[in-house]
Amino acid sequence: MSENQSNLSPKALIVAALYIAGRPVPAEKLAKIAGIKRQDIDRIIKEIQRDFASIGLPFQILKLAGNRFSFQLMPEYVPKVKQLAPGSLFSEAELKTLSLIAIKQPVKQSEIARIRGSQAYQHIEKFIERGFVRDKIEGRTRILVTTPMFSDYFGLPYDMQKLKAKLKRLAKKTKTYESTLSQSQNQASTNLTENLGSENES
Repeated sequence: MSENQSNLSPKALIVAALYIAGRPVPAEKLAKIAGIKRQDIDRIIKEIQRDFASIGLPFQILKLAGNRFSFQLMPEYVPKVKQLAPGSLFSEAELKTLSLIAIKQPVKQSEIARIRGSQAYQHIEKFIERGFVRDKIEGRTRILVTTPMFSDYFGLPYDMQKLKAKLKRLAKKTKTYESTLSQSQNQASTNLTENLGSENES
């Protein structure tokens, strides 16, 4: 390790790791990168949060299921800056379809297509190809559920019931659909929950 690397603070290394990852990172991985003990992670994360608050930075670090952490823009800042976000992994229409699958899973493909229209079939194939949804053949239909990759990307619990419960809680706050925000992978949960209030729109 060079002298410059050895002088990097654990707090700075944790922030840098979460920023560049763009997705939830396990506590063990962060500890290794920062050169600290696993049991010190929670304490240092709290210190970072206080540092952000003390100088008014619009960021937060969220602790997720499975002892993972995610670096995110605070929700109240999203409406002001979302027009500057780069393109997202999925289009608005695709996110609406994915939102519907997540909230209704396990769900028949035919049910999703009934609500979202024929475009849903194309969307579903893309989700499966990219590892966000898996399907199981039952008779003449397919049963759809989200995958661990979906949970990692959107910063949601792995447990299906907990995932659905969280989405439903967030959906209650959403009155209308807003344009897709795709600032980064760890902001993708905002994209998803903004779509839950308009699952029947094209």
